[in-house]
Amino acid sequence: MAVIALASFSGAPGVTTTALALTFAWHRPAILVEADTAKTSSVLLGYLRGQQPHAKGMTQLAIAQQNGTLTADEISEQRIPLTEERDVILGFTNVSAGQGMNSLWGSLGTVLSTLDSAGTDVILDLGRLAARDPRIPLLQIADSVLLVMHPSLPDIFATAAAASELREQLAAAGHGEYLDLLLVDTPFETWNRAEVSKHLRAEVAAEIKHDPRAAATFSIGLEPPKKFLSSGYIRSIRAAQATITQRIARRREHLGARPSQQESEA
Repeated sequence: MAVIALASFSGAPGVTTTALALTFAWHRPAILVEADTAKTSSVLLGYLRGQQPHAKGMTQLAIAQQNGTLTADEISEQRIPLTEERDVILGFTNVSAGQGMNSLWGSLGTVLSTLDSAGTDVILDLGRLAARDPRIPLLQIADSVLLVMHPSLPDIFATAAAASELREQLAAAGHGEYLDLLLVDTPFETWNRAEVSKHLRAEVAAEIKHDPRAAATFSIGLEPPKKFLSSGYIRSIRAAQATITQRIARRREHLGARPSQQESEA
């Protein structure tokens, strides 16, 4: 099992859309966990078009944690299927609930780390990170932490101001080298990946092609456009999935923990 965390320090680079697209492209069974505390579920109102009741999700997990009953079984109970072997745990029912659950994140990270026996990977959508963010324990258990950003000066500046502290927080858990960048292209100001990597002192794991129409399939649930599966957007998502998987496998081999057979064959 692997835990992959996506977050940003900038405005709206498309964390949720990218996380959902990666979930669909993932090479193993996967759960998308909406752990964004700044808003309610984007997947429910976007991709699912509001067609599901918001009876399950992070709010129920927070209640379970307060009651001392947060287990892998409880996480399974909160899943909503997207497709076969693809599920989502919806975000909080209201912003106040999300911002008042500081004690949840360490417990949730511990339980998510136990899902290995189920052969399921976890993709975390943390949205925008804040200074002294209480969700750092989730990032510290992740096998890959991806800062999502546009290759533009405002995003570079916003990310550079906070990435060093995040790297130190990950290093405290032995994961200082697990921080990478995931660039979401923009048709406007664009810096190349070498420039971004140099300024932020982090490697660029992948670049997602700019294609608002294809991305809208995930962000607001529009019907996929023609040639969707062969589009540059989907090809870039698949390439990102492959690169992230390879990086996780290399890190595990470096630590002496060999990846599973499925990961080796991916």
